[in-house]
Amino acid sequence: MATFDVDQIGFYVGDQWAAKDNLKVTYGLRVDIPLFPDTPGLNPEVEAVYGFRTDEIPDGNELWSPRIGFNWDLKRDGSQQLRGSVGQFAGRAPYVWISNQYSRNALVFSDLQASNVPFNPDPFGQPSTLAELGGFATSQEVNIIDPGFEFPTVLRASLGYDRKLPWWSLIGSVELIYSDSQKEIDYKNLNVEATGETLPFDGRPLYTTRPTNFSGAYLITNTDDGEATNLSVKIERPFSKGFWGFVSYAYGESTEVNDGGSSRAVSNWQFNETVDANNHRESTSSFEVEHRFNTSLSYRINRDTKYATTVSAFYNHQSGRPYSNIVGAGFPFTSINGDGFTSNDLFYVPATENDVIITGGSTWAQLDAYISADPGLDAHRGQIVPRNASVASRRLGRGGETAR
Repeated sequence: MATFDVDQIGFYVGDQWAAKDNLKVTYGLRVDIPLFPDTPGLNPEVEAVYGFRTDEIPDGNELWSPRIGFNWDLKRDGSQQLRGSVGQFAGRAPYVWISNQYSRNALVFSDLQASNVPFNPDPFGQPSTLAELGGFATSQEVNIIDPGFEFPTVLRASLGYDRKLPWWSLIGSVELIYSDSQKEIDYKNLNVEATGETLPFDGRPLYTTRPTNFSGAYLITNTDDGEATNLSVKIERPFSKGFWGFVSYAYGESTEVNDGGSSRAVSNWQFNETVDANNHRESTSSFEVEHRFNTSLSYRINRDTKYATTVSAFYNHQSGRPYSNIVGAGFPFTSINGDGFTSNDLFYVPATENDVIITGGSTWAQLDAYISADPGLDAHRGQIVPRNASVASRRLGRGGETAR
């Protein structure tokens, strides 16, 4: 485990301007500066092989976050309100991604792998030295940070409208939020390289492992691809006579290149399903919720006594999570594109019976029925299915990545 210090300095300045008696404008600027007092070790061999230094980190990488918003009381009586905002935003820097370079530079430790170790049921007689383990292999994985790497930032704009409705003191709201990635993460494995050839049946690029002393070299870098659109509609009854409740619907679309769901660089690369191992494409986000319906109702009893109690009910109904279909060749599974991993190879969907050879007692009719039952697969016959084209539970598919 890497131990290192991080300091973060933050500044914020803001103000609110009453442009009119019914129009308020709020604006501000936030700046965050992460500082790394400790520097990871320099491995000259890594620099010689890959052309990147292991001691370069995003020290002093300023995060600028300007923003402005407004609130406009259209009728000057609170019955209608138009509100909106736009700004660039950055969250807390994900230092766990940076920590990999402090420990995975082939200077701090190596992985040792042993095979054919005889089983010994005696818990007190287990091997205690490498010699007792028999043959073993070392694995030197390195993690590298692009010298120009910047922490994630997003440009976000919103526009909302609220109105008092003529029934039962209800308030209706509609809001649109759009987010565009300015800087997001992407990973490449510098230890594999494209051969210039492609698989004959689906056209995906083939890779080969470079002859180095390292098992993997995972570079964290940036991409500006990715966006999200969210539209929500809500009808709410403010608290009155003990009752409060709302009904809402939200629609969302979001795309990304890499969701960065792991603390390890190798996992963020190897579990990012793709057509081209080191050229990840923008695709449907793993966290997209396309449709979501919520309703809640609360009632406060004994509200005028010291035993006031609130009883609530809440219901949520939403689309399933997107997922990808991947493929491995043979058994045990092997990487079909030669990058050494079976966890990132997207599935080629056969268009007809002539595209596939089926063994093991299965039939084309069974495979065809499986493909037809998943719109995400069915819509991409004769192609490599896009990442996250299918949706859990409903098996409702969408496009999201153009594949050959």
